[in-house]
Amino acid sequence: MAQPYIEVDTDFRATDDMALAHWQRFLIKVLAVAACVALAVYFWQRTPWPEILPIKQVRISGLFVHVSLAELEAKAANAIRGGFITVSVAGIKRELMQDEWISEVAVRRVWPDSLLIHVTEHEPVALWGSNGLVSNDAAVFSPPQESFPPGLPFLNGPGGSEAAVLEKYGRLKTELARRGMETDMLRLTQRRAWQFRLVDGPLVLLGRKDVEARFERFFNFAIPYHAGKLLQAQSIDMRYTNGFAVNWADGSVTSVSG
Repeated sequence: MAQPYIEVDTDFRATDDMALAHWQRFLIKVLAVAACVALAVYFWQRTPWPEILPIKQVRISGLFVHVSLAELEAKAANAIRGGFITVSVAGIKRELMQDEWISEVAVRRVWPDSLLIHVTEHEPVALWGSNGLVSNDAAVFSPPQESFPPGLPFLNGPGGSEAAVLEKYGRLKTELARRGMETDMLRLTQRRAWQFRLVDGPLVLLGRKDVEARFERFFNFAIPYHAGKLLQAQSIDMRYTNGFAVNWADGSVTSVSG
């Protein structure tokens, strides 16, 4: 019986051997890189960086009105752990930002042994709610009440309305100043109705609709109409289509249309 013919594909074997060699070389490279990384981590963790590159100088800058520089220095010293390489910039920021008066902290390394820390305070514009302040960039913060500046107006509104209330207050303050008047309170109620109070004067109700038109009517019509005795009123209701109503201290009401 004749033997079957068997042909050996030597090209296939050569290709298979080349692929195996390629993967072996790749694996060797991967292991070499992993070993280098492991050695680098090992030596990094065991290198005494605070001794080799210690922090020798810390400079704190900023305009400090409500924040004590001595307290900032103490907090910064407490937060600085490690040397120039390993010190936690985020940790320093976190420590200093615990002071409610601080709006922003920037920390920068300066080779080879220094840290620069710049601190920005909130600039309060008004009281906000029952126990807070609102800053000129519409941030609400709550420092100790004994640190509140005196003579601030009162602003309030639902959560998220801070910027709108602050913008409205700025315009109101400017328009009243042109007429020799001031406001000590502006509020946006939960129902989104606007109201403000004149210093030593009446509460002015603007309501929810056509607020800009009612503002203009108050400035251009209500104020001139009762120029001599406006501050004697208890409240002025601008929530009319045309005109307004004045409630006086004696209980009488004057309705004006036009």
